[in-house]
Amino acid sequence: MDRLPKRTRLALRAVEKAVRAQNSLYRPLHIAQRVVGSALMTALSPDEKEALGLMLYDHGRHYRGHGLHAWEQLWFKSDLPKAPARLLVGASGAGREAVGLIELGHTVTCFDGSPSMVRECQARMGDKGHAFVASFTGFADDIAAGRRPAGLDEAPYDAALIGWGSIGHVYDDDVLVRLLRALDRVCPTGPLLLSFPEPRQETYDISPGKAERLGRGIGRAVCNVRGRDPTVHRYEYFAVAEGFLRSFPREAVDGWAASIGRKAVHANYGYPTVTLQKR
Repeated sequence: MDRLPKRTRLALRAVEKAVRAQNSLYRPLHIAQRVVGSALMTALSPDEKEALGLMLYDHGRHYRGHGLHAWEQLWFKSDLPKAPARLLVGASGAGREAVGLIELGHTVTCFDGSPSMVRECQARMGDKGHAFVASFTGFADDIAAGRRPAGLDEAPYDAALIGWGSIGHVYDDDVLVRLLRALDRVCPTGPLLLSFPEPRQETYDISPGKAERLGRGIGRAVCNVRGRDPTVHRYEYFAVAEGFLRSFPREAVDGWAASIGRKAVHANYGYPTVTLQKR
């Protein structure tokens, strides 16, 4: 330390103080986030969680990546039809996967619940693809009612893909099954490709600490005032930048696949994936 120039030592002291100040703030902020997350997970309905997630997602600049990940390239090479194929990409975000799939020679139609993401996705694809606004719930409801969502091209598609991890934003099991059934209707013979986060230690059902217990108590109190029951799923957690996320045990995925006449093929190319194939 003494061998460093005095100016450098003073600068490092300033950095040290800044880091210490940040660390002193981290713990209370982290605790506050856990309280808020637990309260929101308990108090909000699935529809409200979806709406809040879309609001956070609509302004999430960190979702605008470029190029396919290495694990996606392996997965797509294994499970997607050979190019050129007509692909439907749900929860397409700003178009990272869509552009990568177009570069592989596919024709791509996208939808996402975030208008700003859809605009950027369309701009990045140009005239080589088409994107429209639709949430998972809205898409599933339209297809179930026999309506073609505005912007959806004529079916059938050769394969359907749900964007990286986004299936984890579906908080209602009934909505998830209806979404899978809707995808099966517009892609009746091709594969349905899904990826989702692995369960985390922060998931709702694992040994809650004081912060989580306080948050759940607040959430239950809000539910009592609203006259409704809490809606929390196992393996659910809240991330400030992403909203609510959940993962799914293999047996649940297998059951949902069977309910639409498909077989779930699980893999992990570096991230958990499942491809629902026709039996």
